[in-house]
Amino acid sequence: ETLAHLFFTCTFSQWCWRFLHIRWDLSQVGVDMIIAARRDFNSRIFREILMVACWAIWKHRNEVIFDGVPLSLGRWKSIFREEFSIILHRAKPYLKLELETWFCNFR
Repeated sequence: ETLAHLFFTCTFSQWCWRFLHIRWDLSQVGVDMIIAARRDFNSRIFREILMVACWAIWKHRNEVIFDGVPLSLGRWKSIFREEFSIILHRAKPYLKLELETWFCNFR
């Protein structure tokens, strides 16, 4: 399992990104792929969403592998919510309102 597979090409991670409305151009690699997705997402909070989504994928993957938890988009969303709420408390003032607004619309 490569990091590219875990975070971008595996079916489960692709579901997570679709849910967040983040599209990855898999024909690009590394930073170019991230820059293109950020441009397409068109929000100042892309970096925060990206980091929390990757962390939630990683945490859920570990639950599945080491704790026998079933793979679940619902569980991933729950981890994402928990972790994003922590980001809200530490957010820079100029991003806080945008983060809160986006999070209120997160389902």
